[in-house]
Amino acid sequence: MPFPCFKFSLSKQKPEKTKVLTKSHDSPAPPVYIEKEPLPFSIIKEVYTKYNADLRDISLKLHSYRELAFKERKSAKLLTSFLKKEGFQVDTGIAGDETAFVGTYSQGTGPVISFNAVKCPM
Repeated sequence: MPFPCFKFSLSKQKPEKTKVLTKSHDSPAPPVYIEKEPLPFSIIKEVYTKYNADLRDISLKLHSYRELAFKERKSAKLLTSFLKKEGFQVDTGIAGDETAFVGTYSQGTGPVISFNAVKCPM
């Protein structure tokens, strides 16, 4: 059974119906996405070699600390010192929590990616 396609819109109005696509030879082909410059394996291997030992060491230390929630002082110090060493700007004491921090790395202009660890209410 064919599914109707809708135009994407951020408005609260109902989207208008468009052409129903079916599985036939006249259906448009999906767009082809090509990376501008795929990463050669040598770059991936270089980054792995550079960070492997440090990240394994950090992982083992974090698991050995056994700190209570919101009192992860050794963990926060370990992570922020690594980020600073790698050129990140680190802000601590975020949201009134002495162990919370944000690491920001800038390299020109362009898209920004953020990874956040926050406490979620259950």
